[in-house]
Amino acid sequence: MCGLKWSVWTLFAFFIVQIYWISETGSSTLDFPKTILEIHSKGQRYHFLVEIAGNQEQRRKGLMHRTIIPINTGMLFVFDRQTSIQMWMKNTPISLDMIFADIDMTIVSIARETKPFSTQIIRSIGPAKYVLEVRAGTASRLKLSVGDKLSWRQ
Repeated sequence: MCGLKWSVWTLFAFFIVQIYWISETGSSTLDFPKTILEIHSKGQRYHFLVEIAGNQEQRRKGLMHRTIIPINTGMLFVFDRQTSIQMWMKNTPISLDMIFADIDMTIVSIARETKPFSTQIIRSIGPAKYVLEVRAGTASRLKLSVGDKLSWRQ
């Protein structure tokens, strides 16, 4: 029963965050489907409300021009195949952490506190299929590391 109560409160909190996020970022968030993503790290589970960038147009748009990324929210970029992924921060006015994960959703590398508006290429260290972009400092706050796992309902 306690687990059910926690789940209801978690979903309620994500619902409130989603309302806030949409009101702060305008209709641009409506172009992306949303889901709950979990990060499994050192016996802990962390929940995030993420937008899914699953096609080329969505991946191209990403989080550009966003000025607010609420805590425990982000964007999951889903690529068609596992490869060496290259990202940049052009037109992105806030710093992010980029968490690269392979086809099994195991974290292969983390780019912490990226530089806003930079055109410098940020590469995955090793092949990846997913990139989770979250508010800068999240990876350090949660003590995330290579080998931690992501999961989400597709």
